[in-house]
Amino acid sequence: MAKKQRLNRRRHQAEVSGRVIPQTNVETTESSVRQSTAGATGARGNVGAVRHRITELFDPMSVGAALLAGAIVYLAYHPSDSVAVERGDALWFALLAIITATVTWAGWFWQCAGRPLSGLGKCEDVEEGVRASGKIGLDLRQDSLNRWTARLSAMVLNWAVWGLAAWMACAAYATCPPGNLRMATNEAWLWVSGAAIFSSARLLTAKLRTRRSLLALFVVCTVGLSVHALHQYFVTLPANRLLYLEEPDAVLAIAGVNAPPGSSERMVFANRLMDGGPTATFALANSLAAVLLFGVVLAVGVLRYRIGVLGRIGIVFWISLVLLCICALLAARSRSATLAMVIAVACLWLSSGRLGRFRSKTVMVGLGLLFVCSVGGALLIGFLGNREWFEQAPASLAFRFQYWRASWQMVLDYPWFGVGPGNFQALYERFRELSTTEQIAEPHNLFIETLTSGGFVALGLLISMLIAIAVVCVHQMRDAGDANCGIEEAALSDSKGDKWVVVGGTLALVLVWWMGILALILPDLAASILVVPAVAFAAFACWPAMRSLGSREIDSIVLSACVGVGVHLMVAGGWTVPGVALLLWIGGGLLTRQSIAFTALKRSKASRDESSSAALGASCAKPCAVAVLVVGGLVSLVLTLKSLGPVEARKRAMAEAAELMQSGRIRQAKDKLLIAASADPWSPEAMLWLANIDQVQLGRDGAADDVRRSWDSALAAALKRAGEDPAAYRQVASQRMHLYQVHGQPADLQAATEIFEQVALWSPADEWIMAQMSVLEAVRGQPAKSAEYAATARELSVLGGNIERALSRQLIFLPQKVGSPAQAGPIRRPADQLLNQLPAAPLHTTN
Repeated sequence: MAKKQRLNRRRHQAEVSGRVIPQTNVETTESSVRQSTAGATGARGNVGAVRHRITELFDPMSVGAALLAGAIVYLAYHPSDSVAVERGDALWFALLAIITATVTWAGWFWQCAGRPLSGLGKCEDVEEGVRASGKIGLDLRQDSLNRWTARLSAMVLNWAVWGLAAWMACAAYATCPPGNLRMATNEAWLWVSGAAIFSSARLLTAKLRTRRSLLALFVVCTVGLSVHALHQYFVTLPANRLLYLEEPDAVLAIAGVNAPPGSSERMVFANRLMDGGPTATFALANSLAAVLLFGVVLAVGVLRYRIGVLGRIGIVFWISLVLLCICALLAARSRSATLAMVIAVACLWLSSGRLGRFRSKTVMVGLGLLFVCSVGGALLIGFLGNREWFEQAPASLAFRFQYWRASWQMVLDYPWFGVGPGNFQALYERFRELSTTEQIAEPHNLFIETLTSGGFVALGLLISMLIAIAVVCVHQMRDAGDANCGIEEAALSDSKGDKWVVVGGTLALVLVWWMGILALILPDLAASILVVPAVAFAAFACWPAMRSLGSREIDSIVLSACVGVGVHLMVAGGWTVPGVALLLWIGGGLLTRQSIAFTALKRSKASRDESSSAALGASCAKPCAVAVLVVGGLVSLVLTLKSLGPVEARKRAMAEAAELMQSGRIRQAKDKLLIAASADPWSPEAMLWLANIDQVQLGRDGAADDVRRSWDSALAAALKRAGEDPAAYRQVASQRMHLYQVHGQPADLQAATEIFEQVALWSPADEWIMAQMSVLEAVRGQPAKSAEYAATARELSVLGGNIERALSRQLIFLPQKVGSPAQAGPIRRPADQLLNQLPAAPLHTTN
């Protein structure tokens, strides 16, 4: 009997390692036993099969994998950007991420409670755990990783990510005022989402088939975005440019941009339209380039490891996929992404060798490949591409250094919590260098973005996480490389994919289109005619290669892709684009995945203490699962009541108000705006809309007392909610200046001047506000201040050599009563014309 058990155990271990050893006697015995007991256990087996199917259907880990796949597809269609995140666009994704983490961790703890401590209790879990880590023996993990280092890294990865999210939530409240509480909390939830996705991915990617399926899903999404980008490049963008040349005002109205002829705003819009690249579903080409870069590395990795077994058709498919993604990447015209792609491919080549056993030849070949790709790509783009793409690179990098220096000064003033999440754009104006022109929404560097959003504590937590990830990756990839040497390729290709990833991704695709139809906001239909078939074809064509990738190979590919995206985000992005940050969150979780099976496999004398602690942990697993459900439910409830619910209620009410205004029902529109303002007491948008309606009525009907009081209260409430945001203050002052041009009441001019003066204190590098204050001080009878502001405006207009800063393109308000001509819109004049009149003929008010 003992011999038979040993033979059974060896047969199972041989199957795990991919080498099935024939066991004739044991198999014959097992067959006879099954035949003799088939009749007695038939009914019981059917009941057990049904129960197994029901358990599998409602397995929380499977549901978590489906939710994670759904999040990937959802963000492929709705990736958002930093400005949209501040407005609440990523709150639905935050709710999805929190639900995913809650289901995953609660299910993990619950399964731990029912998991026996014997290493042979669940052969399937043990096999998946061995394959997930790429190990064959039962005693390799402790030999590869120092116990203290392993525990410290695990502690950092488990707690630092949630500590960072909690710190960002505290920073959102601690920095308001001067920040805007609504925008701060909206972005703080994105950091919570990142922690939820990262921690969930560490558990959900423990199985090899799940990792293969997720990589296939990333490839499919990249193919769809590449086709969409190329359709924009060859079809949509040329049509939009032609339409702008024919009817610029119509294009600006469609884009929702207020840019009068001759203004700097119109010049900037035209430059971005004429010179910008495709964006697909993203707001910026650099964000799209990050995803395309990730896809290029995935495809190159498959060719690197599987070119010998792909076959002719498979090689053609994967080379075509690489070329497709590279063409879309070059069309996006992202210099940093192109460079990061070369670095990532070189990293992939270097990591394809076995860690700890590098040879000088491997290193030299990798460095040579990096040099050849860099020089060859540069020459190709230089001869066939746009020269401006090269010539503007130094200036673009110089702008980045300007952003980073200003951000550093910002952090020195706010060292503990930074300026808080969501407040960077508003407070950046105070620290912007005088020679810069752009009013950026984030500092274009993921480390500096963390520093400005949460201070030095947040940056320390992020760096500690990266160090822990690096330690885990090095040891895990080295051990997996040693183990994979004994695994036959045929055994690897027999594994199936995770069907729940397919289910989650498919349901998310259907829901995105269904919700778009209901909301009458469909994806690009013209591009979708090409995207949907390409995605369907790629899903089937990429799987034969993906299902044969080993654990060590997947780690190498994902690590190289994450390095490339990280390099790109060092100069062209950050965490606040969830469609891009998701790549790093899931990639980091995959590389540092947890394997729960190994806690029960080590059964030696040195591990008795650990076994007793494992037993104690198993007894506490069910209470932990309940605690996770309670905490996850409370966090979801807070998100819904404090952020998602108010933001969605405000958006619905404001959309209804817009429809009412278009139909001329002003009174009903004002009631809807009051409902929107009460639904979201932290946002100033509804009050600004309401003030704008009152201002139009005052300009048309005269100074009605009730309308005047409503207007004044709406403006005051908007300023109170906005925090110290120069853009909101400028909008309020502009309304008062416009009303002064219609009626000429000195109180409106005085209020506008005081607000503009505050804006000038917050925006010392803004030539527009300096020119506006110059003419306002002249009207107020302050010639010395007027001359000082005028000199500052002229000095700023020539700094940096940017033509859009010219005073001739700064359209400022005329501080005079104009009367009925101003009812159609505010009267603005080029700043140089008004400033040139100051010395000879000072302006006077007209009552």
